[in-house]
Amino acid sequence: GKLLLEMGKLYDNRLRKLSKAMLYYQRALEVFKEMKNYKRIGDTLSFMGGVHAKKRAHKKALKCFKDSLVLRKIGSKEETADTAETYHNIGNCEAKLGLFEDCLHSYCEALKIKKKIYPSDMLSLSTAKTEHCMGLALLQLGSVIEALGFFMPAMEVRQQVLGSEHLDYAFSLHNVGRVYFHQGRVDDAIVCLEEALRIKKSKLDNGHPSVAETEHVLASLYIQKEDIATAIPLLKSALSTYKGKKDCDIMKSDIFDLLGKAYSIIGIIEDAILSYKHSLKIKRAVLGLDDVACANVLMEIGKLRASTGDLNEALIAFKEVKRIHKEVYGKEHLRNADLLIQVGLIQEKIDNDDMAFRCYTEALRLRQLLLSENHFEIAEALAHVGKIHQKRAEHFKSISIFQEAIGIYRDPNNKKMMKECADVCRLLGMSQMEISDTNNAFLSFERSLKLRERVFGKDSEEWAEVAYDIGVAKAHIGLHDEAVELIEHFISMKRTSNNQDSNNLSNALFQLGLLKSKNRCIDEALPLLQEALKIRRMQDDNELEISEVLFQIGCIHEAKKDYLESLVCLEESLQLRQSIVGDDEIAGDTMLKIGEVHRIR
Repeated sequence: GKLLLEMGKLYDNRLRKLSKAMLYYQRALEVFKEMKNYKRIGDTLSFMGGVHAKKRAHKKALKCFKDSLVLRKIGSKEETADTAETYHNIGNCEAKLGLFEDCLHSYCEALKIKKKIYPSDMLSLSTAKTEHCMGLALLQLGSVIEALGFFMPAMEVRQQVLGSEHLDYAFSLHNVGRVYFHQGRVDDAIVCLEEALRIKKSKLDNGHPSVAETEHVLASLYIQKEDIATAIPLLKSALSTYKGKKDCDIMKSDIFDLLGKAYSIIGIIEDAILSYKHSLKIKRAVLGLDDVACANVLMEIGKLRASTGDLNEALIAFKEVKRIHKEVYGKEHLRNADLLIQVGLIQEKIDNDDMAFRCYTEALRLRQLLLSENHFEIAEALAHVGKIHQKRAEHFKSISIFQEAIGIYRDPNNKKMMKECADVCRLLGMSQMEISDTNNAFLSFERSLKLRERVFGKDSEEWAEVAYDIGVAKAHIGLHDEAVELIEHFISMKRTSNNQDSNNLSNALFQLGLLKSKNRCIDEALPLLQEALKIRRMQDDNELEISEVLFQIGCIHEAKKDYLESLVCLEESLQLRQSIVGDDEIAGDTMLKIGEVHRIR
């Protein structure tokens, strides 16, 4: 029996011929059963369980280990290291089968015995191994802080006994990094994972799954920090490893999701869409067409399609998301609110404000129904509803809604909420300006300016955008010098920006030209207005805006006594306005101005 057992262990551990090893273990088991040697039977069953575990037959392995535990307890009344190891192996099988509550109990039993066996002053690698596995189980159960309580002592033991270059220490570092990741401690997580990756690369072959696993987690952290240049090579390296391995489809899909996110952050939209499409194909093959994970990827594809102006394709993606959500969640679910917001944004882009309003109000209803009273997602939906009221010139309604949203944000404590609160404060200021509530508008703009300064910095385009709003407001109340300074700063930022928003630039040039004209600096005003005109002529469907600039240029030419130039501008301005709105009050004023110039000539 002993000889048969040794032959089995030789084939198992040295020659890696598992089927041959199992034959010898089975023959040894028959011998020990005839002898009724319960300890030996237990030992043999444990070895057989190990073979099943290596073959990934975890249910068979679990049965062998449980039978081994019973027989080892019969064979020896004292709790031994073998008993503890059997509990540990049972826990491993239960973890592989997703029975995390059960495996936690088994690991606890193993740890209890090991702590009895090994003196308290002795650093035990066996104890550290079980503590590490308990941390993994707790992480799966979402008990992040408890998991760290087991990972840390296991890591300390491994470092002291094995040294700082051992693979087991790297595995501990990896999992401590994962805990920090879940806790939002991004920098601490990166430190641990970078060190784990360095050790793994020095000890393991290229393309080892454990290296890919660390690269995968590390890349997701760099994406959070928007360090895309570091993240993408890590993701591509991990993907290359996963492509050559079985049972890694979901991991590959997750890598494609992260690549999609990375490319979208740096504005390479086609690559982002392509990455998400690869992810979707894998998820549909593995999880089925109706899985929520597929809906999540389709949602991202829809957003990207919408951002490129491919609105029909975006709506097709969102329609499929809606079908999956209805199948999985029903109608009254938060995911439906998220979808409605995205559809509402598309409806706004195609000037279907009524449909957008219905989408936003339904999203708001769902969020108010399903979330706590002051949840920031309710504020987001309120802001969208308020913007539609603002577009409809229903400024008292928009002001009320924007104020409700700001009340939810209160003192935002992260960049995302600060940015959103700044945006709503700016919108509130705009509505207040429309009803001539200048004092409150200033307060709203100033709060928006402070929040944007905290998020983006004072030299940012986002800060300058609100500074421009304040400049326009100051111009309304006659503080022309201060207004000029703020608007000039905005124009300077726009001209050096990568994001050339021509509409905002032309508006700012027009406002600055008006101010210069009012200050009788007509030689400075004219080139500003001419530049605004040039930009507006390159845009579509903006005849009224062109007419507005032409009128002001005509007035300046009149002041410079260039009467023919003045008449050319004024007559084109009138013609454009009449083609859109007919003979309104402004058209009448333009006719009067034309008559006056003719009289002066």
